[in-house]
Amino acid sequence: MDEEIDSILEESYEADETFEEVEEAEEAPVQEPKAEKPKETPDQKKSRLERQLKQIKKQLGEEDEPAPSKTKPGELDDTQLDYLDLKGIDDPTDIKLISKVMRNTGQTLRDTLKDEYVVSKLKESKSEREVKAATPSGTKRAGNQSSNLEFLIGKAERTGELPNDFETRTAVLNAITERSNNNKPAWQR
Repeated sequence: MDEEIDSILEESYEADETFEEVEEAEEAPVQEPKAEKPKETPDQKKSRLERQLKQIKKQLGEEDEPAPSKTKPGELDDTQLDYLDLKGIDDPTDIKLISKVMRNTGQTLRDTLKDEYVVSKLKESKSEREVKAATPSGTKRAGNQSSNLEFLIGKAERTGELPNDFETRTAVLNAITERSNNNKPAWQR
């Protein structure tokens, strides 16, 4: 009889366990299918793989090679242009000279700036710019210079000679006639 009781109890325990499993399965939330991840483009995949490679190299202790320069040989990059600007070299002709010398000789920027040829060319270019900047322009504020027409009018009044050019001769005659017009007040002549 004990065996029967034991077998009945075992069956009831098994039934209870099965019932509990069914209840847990029923109570478990239904998982909705996950939305598919958007597929990555080849560029995105490339950048992801490059990042992973960089992380692996870092873990292995390998150093990354410096990124190749995006500038063409003989062209100055932004840091070199900033360096030249700090040195006071910002004229486009001077920058072209420096990049040309760097390209032809293969020297670094600092070595190029120490080169005697470059130093002399930069001084020459600077002096030319200073002379050009110091020369006054042909405006009326440049000084009390009489115009060519006024000179020709004075010459025509003194000697009676008129210029050979028809347009200039007409301008001189019109100016002389305008001066001698007595109908205008003196301040308008």
